[in-house]
Amino acid sequence: MYMKKSFSLLSLSLSLIICTALSPAIASASILGNIFHTSDTDFNGTTSQTAISGGSVGLGQWSCGQNITYNGYAYPTVLIGTQCWLAENLQTTLKPDGSALTSYCYSPGGCASPWGRLYDWNVTMNGATTATGCGAKIQGICPSGWHIPSDYTGCANDDFYLLSTYLGGDSVSGGHMKETGTAHWSSGNTGDNNSGFTGVGAGRWDGSSFVQRPDSGYFQTSFQNDGSSAFVRSLYYSTTSLYRSSAIMKTNGLSVRCVKDNLNPSYYSSGTYTSTIFQRAQVASWGNLNWNAIINTNTALTIKVRTCSAPDCSDCSGTTCAWSYCGNVDTGAAQGGAGVPLNSGSPNCVYNTQKYIQYQATLTSSDGVNTPYLNDILLDYQYNPDTSTMSGFVKFFGSITFK
Repeated sequence: MYMKKSFSLLSLSLSLIICTALSPAIASASILGNIFHTSDTDFNGTTSQTAISGGSVGLGQWSCGQNITYNGYAYPTVLIGTQCWLAENLQTTLKPDGSALTSYCYSPGGCASPWGRLYDWNVTMNGATTATGCGAKIQGICPSGWHIPSDYTGCANDDFYLLSTYLGGDSVSGGHMKETGTAHWSSGNTGDNNSGFTGVGAGRWDGSSFVQRPDSGYFQTSFQNDGSSAFVRSLYYSTTSLYRSSAIMKTNGLSVRCVKDNLNPSYYSSGTYTSTIFQRAQVASWGNLNWNAIINTNTALTIKVRTCSAPDCSDCSGTTCAWSYCGNVDTGAAQGGAGVPLNSGSPNCVYNTQKYIQYQATLTSSDGVNTPYLNDILLDYQYNPDTSTMSGFVKFFGSITFK
């Protein structure tokens, strides 16, 4: 994610326009078929036909309380006072740059949600050194725009101090941070989870074995005690306290929670729109793809097109017309020009014997000022009803707008 002046998905209306030499009455009766008019009015990237792809919640402004997707997993988030926290333990096996990292998966019991994986301090910090003062925002293995919680001694504005203070202080805040019940805590759990933090007793790796699940949950901070140990925060099943300790060795594997750097508005840097499925009532011979767009230096547009045999494209599941299989028809400059041929077969996923057609358009941007637009998409076709030859075009018009 990145900062931007504003960033939204405008209401998008799709329709089919037919140009032909025949009379309008014949064209309307013979060609239009089943047309869906779809609009996205709630800005969450979901239409009445298909949803935004890739796990994204939309192209608009992100706010705390919505999920954040990191290395393929959607983490819930929670606003506690003035802070936005992950509401679940980190479980990534990759660093922010996509390279592999070392972590521990508790055995027995595993590391699936909500337990998460366990990380030693050096892995958690991802090469960074200790916090050297108040208010440190060290990313470590957290997503971009998020950081390892700070806990520098004596700092009233550090993350765990702010969290504990907001929840009533160290003697009671732990109870408000713990998940209720005994699904992930020992019997006698005192948690009420009033904060929504949803802490669990994930235990720890002590350097040679897994211990203390489901009695305790430990959380890494960005502040070391010395060369071999670091400050950690912990919860215990039978008390309401949030503990602070400097006696845990850096080699121990602990849970990690990430905190958002700030609560300023943030915006998605990319989004994929999947159109309604259009029916071209007769079996079609597909021609060229054209589009109109405004694509700035630091933005990009990619387009995929597929045809299918079933009205809902259910025949594409796991086959050669699944979106994951289809290649980009083109990486679109500002104008489609004379058109890009929709050659039959791979990678276009366009087949001349199929009459249902759908497109997927993705806009990405690293430009915080200029706005990319996709204004319209045109798909040429020809077909032969009865003994007459007709030609026309399908026009999907509307706009996906970053601004």
